[in-house]
Amino acid sequence: MTVYSPVSGTAVALSSVPDPVFAEAMVGPGLALEPHGDIVEVRAPVAGRITHAMAHAVVIAAAGSPAILVHLGVDTLSQHGAFRSYVEVGSSVEIGDLLISWDLALMGTRSLLIPVVALQCEKVTDTAQGPVGVGEVLFRVP
Repeated sequence: MTVYSPVSGTAVALSSVPDPVFAEAMVGPGLALEPHGDIVEVRAPVAGRITHAMAHAVVIAAAGSPAILVHLGVDTLSQHGAFRSYVEVGSSVEIGDLLISWDLALMGTRSLLIPVVALQCEKVTDTAQGPVGVGEVLFRVP
């Protein structure tokens, strides 16, 4: 399965995320993105069904593949005014569909890194490095 970048930004190692759950890959491997812009439109990195949807995070399950988590920032749970969600649990999405818009100006000093994780997976391959555009390959799940 190919996982595409949900935002334009800079791809960095998951270990750069200042949260051990992500940095130590406790929930799975992946990459993090440092988003570009002031208002970030988060797009579906895979096609599938939304299994979890919160203001700051979404999980997409694709048939026969690990679910993909997109988590907006670290310690952002209380910043609901910064997010606008366009999906709900049970929604079907295609690659590139708008999931969430995020106003970075409302985040203060919180980490803006966006972990993109293959849940309950051993490894990912072909990981992007450096600048990546929305819809470009981020990584592959073997």
